[in-house]
Amino acid sequence: MIERLNFTKKKAKLREMGPKYARMLSGFAYASFKQLIESKAKRSGVYVQSVNPAYTSQIGQMKFMARYGLSSHGAAACMIARRGYRFKIEKPKYDSALTFPNKFNKEKSNYSNWRTLTNHLKKNYLFNDKIEILKADS
Repeated sequence: MIERLNFTKKKAKLREMGPKYARMLSGFAYASFKQLIESKAKRSGVYVQSVNPAYTSQIGQMKFMARYGLSSHGAAACMIARRGYRFKIEKPKYDSALTFPNKFNKEKSNYSNWRTLTNHLKKNYLFNDKIEILKADS
């Protein structure tokens, strides 16, 4: 399983971002890396599936990182694999030491709740602080 990434919107905004950012994004070799993975997999007889990467990092960090002792990247990879197997989108972990946004609604769709939660966590926590709190939650 690999993430289905799309950079067309970002590439359209390259002029606004400045030359350093434009070089970094243009030099990103995702397309050639994807082709390499697909060709090696085809030669080996392995099927490669692209999945939607929405909220995989956030869900992986909150649901699987501490439970299985994974890094945040490993937890996101676990989520990508789950998406490939078409498992349902997990509900956010409500018993966390992290604060939840006021407008958080348990009755909304899981995607909507993850979007609200992700935006809230990005505004209120540094990445390393959030990871340490989640590690301590287990």
